[in-house]
Amino acid sequence: MVRNTNTSMDVSCELLTVPQLANELGLSRQTIYQYVAARKIPFIKIGKSVRFRPGEISDWIDGQRIQAVSSSDSSRANRTASGKNNNNPTFASFSAT
Repeated sequence: MVRNTNTSMDVSCELLTVPQLANELGLSRQTIYQYVAARKIPFIKIGKSVRFRPGEISDWIDGQRIQAVSSSDSSRANRTASGKNNNNPTFASFSAT
């Protein structure tokens, strides 16, 4: 059997810990653990440890992006939020009475 000695098993430098990720994202450790528990963020479980691949986190961040609305869409959203021209029955239940 021939082994490929060119592959490196030193993946620890490629993986982020919870404190490292929290620091990078400007979030608390508790928030990161909550995201993990709710499976809102991609992670790797190694024994009892949780690790994150930087590339997967980058993709996840890109997926969190919310597109800006144009000024005409913005004014329509404001009218809807104020209860005017509201055709959405589920949103109407949140309006103040």
